[in-house]
Amino acid sequence: RCCRFNKGAAPEIIKDNVTGCVVDYDDKENTLQRLVELALNQQQRIDLGVNASRTVMKDFSIEKQVEKLESIFTG
Repeated sequence: RCCRFNKGAAPEIIKDNVTGCVVDYDDKENTLQRLVELALNQQQRIDLGVNASRTVMKDFSIEKQVEKLESIFTG
């Protein structure tokens, strides 16, 4: 259950309205709006958290990371 700025910060994990929320770094009003929206919507928080957990388990497991490292060293 996470919000991130649209610069840096794990774009491969946090997808807007799928695994979290993405906000513009300079848009304080929208950032506040999105955070309040999440605070008030328990089901949305749950859904985003479940989706984020699934993404991490699927795409960032130890096995996946080992495969990625092996492919770097073996070409």
